[in-house]
Amino acid sequence: GHGERAFKTASLAASTIVSNAQADLIHLLHQTHEALALTEGAAIGLLLIQPESGQFTYAGIGNTRVETIGNSAWRGVSTPGIVGQRMREPFLQESVLARDDLLSLSSDGIDEFDVGNVLSKHRMLGLKETARQVMTQHAAHHDDACCLLLRRAS
Repeated sequence: GHGERAFKTASLAASTIVSNAQADLIHLLHQTHEALALTEGAAIGLLLIQPESGQFTYAGIGNTRVETIGNSAWRGVSTPGIVGQRMREPFLQESVLARDDLLSLSSDGIDEFDVGNVLSKHRMLGLKETARQVMTQHAAHHDDACCLLLRRAS
């Protein structure tokens, strides 16, 4: 969704996640599902990264996408559903973000895009400006959109 109701739903989801940040990702999704029960719900992807090792864990519900490119390519899978409405049991996925690899996490408000192609086209801009270009060129005008780009330092 988009607009004021979607903003309030996203704010409630964010505050629930922040308030329970020490919980594991599956528990966080269940807590957020309960908190959003009286809303239209949301697609949510959660990612926990261990900075020292680059090891990360992902769990997502709904139309969220996560992938890495670089030394090794990896693409996560989100469980179908809507947090707060129709949530199936989420599952954890693990991988490692190698040094200099890039991770992309985006919502369904961003159309499918080839992360590698976008990055090579905008490589000299840096991640912040590249994310801005993704939002400008790939965000749907009828939906809220989110795109996070992260590179593990060498």
